[in-house]
Amino acid sequence: MAPALVEKDEYFPGFDVQSDEDLLNVIRGSVMTVWHASGTSKMGKKDDPMAVIDTSCRVYGTEGLRVVDASSFPFLPPGHPQSTIYALAEKIAAEILAEL
Repeated sequence: MAPALVEKDEYFPGFDVQSDEDLLNVIRGSVMTVWHASGTSKMGKKDDPMAVIDTSCRVYGTEGLRVVDASSFPFLPPGHPQSTIYALAEKIAAEILAEL
């Protein structure tokens, strides 16, 4: 089991944080914005001037290059996008294997 789960001592923010002011300082020093980039490589038909990749994630105007990540999503799914990216990667991997 992970040490943080079995130790009896406080893990975070630690024993040195005693006052409300100390706690606010920890919060201010550790809060950050997290975002997932997406929507930068539009998937579409070749005659669409904004499209970067086709439905098999092949980059237009190149050979042997695919973009298989969240950049092809027009919007992100609710929650963390990792499982949706995995699903796209599995689909594209199957297509690549079928082409071999």
